[in-house]
Amino acid sequence: MSNISFSFQKPRGSVSPFKSPTALQLRELVLDYLCHQCYTNTARAFIHDSTVKELDADGDEILAGPESESLSPISASESPLSESPSVLLKQVEQRREIRELILAGRVGHATDLLNEYFPSVLSDSLPLSPEGPSQTDNAPTSNGSFAYVSSTSMEPAHLVLNLRILSFIESCRTRPLEIPSHKAPGSTGAFGKGRETFPVPMDTSEGPVPDSPQLDSGVISDDARMEILISKGKKLYGLLQALPDAKERELYDKELGNVAGLLGYKTPEDSPVAKYLSFERREALADQINRAALHRSGLSPISSVEILTRYTTVLWQAARSHGVKARSGAVLPPTSSKPSTPAAPSGSAAKPEDIINEEVPAFDLKLFLDAKP
Repeated sequence: MSNISFSFQKPRGSVSPFKSPTALQLRELVLDYLCHQCYTNTARAFIHDSTVKELDADGDEILAGPESESLSPISASESPLSESPSVLLKQVEQRREIRELILAGRVGHATDLLNEYFPSVLSDSLPLSPEGPSQTDNAPTSNGSFAYVSSTSMEPAHLVLNLRILSFIESCRTRPLEIPSHKAPGSTGAFGKGRETFPVPMDTSEGPVPDSPQLDSGVISDDARMEILISKGKKLYGLLQALPDAKERELYDKELGNVAGLLGYKTPEDSPVAKYLSFERREALADQINRAALHRSGLSPISSVEILTRYTTVLWQAARSHGVKARSGAVLPPTSSKPSTPAAPSGSAAKPEDIINEEVPAFDLKLFLDAKP
């Protein structure tokens, strides 16, 4: 939680949008989440089916103006919903395409599309979008929205090196990776029915370029394949030395030393270093690249729902750590799957005698989701 900075202040007398959200505000939260997670088809269907029309007393539609309050904890300029549906879904589809290629181990092809769709992500020469949030800006924004600092780097040099490391790992693979069934996109995704049905190609270029099927390990000899892998490893160390920060070089040097251990085994999938070939590594990099693409597009790296969940968790944890007592009428986080009940019958303003001796519970997201309404 140390990487998160929140600030939310409302003028006295104003009603918080979180207390009684409208259908439009809830729709915004859901659509924002779908777009951040690259659920293109679901987002398209949701936009089509969830258009809410509010009518006045005469039956005329009330159009939402710029003064309409949003549930989003980020500023309006950072919300993907500020774009038209066609522009919004196009960008979501581009990020989804890149993400699925990384999850499929096709790092070279994913990098090509990343350079085509979001060129600033891997380039130091292209500045951040003028409307985009600063990665290191912890100050609250002028409209009281939340500032979020990503827990993973979005620096181009780090992303390039991470992509090249994953490309090297995929080149060391001797058999297709079995995708966990609960993480497979389905029969129409990149993995077929939960399992890859294509060989992972090798990339022997100086930089990340489209994958080369003709260099698959089943086509070239073992000696030639090893020479290619050693060459790729040397180039990784060259990229490492280009990092300006000594601590970063030390960190990546240790990582490359561990990853290079894959070269010591004919079948690395059955070796002690098999963890570097796991699906989780693909998934972690896919998430990092997705956040960087959002960030460089001037959007929040994570969804509003996630920010609000983190904010709520921190608030309740802080209250509990300071020994805050529950007041009369307060709805507390659930401590079991049973319905939540107020701390005591609600009435007028809380008095000292209304304070319950029991400390407020911590916020457990799983219990909250499992609790019955």
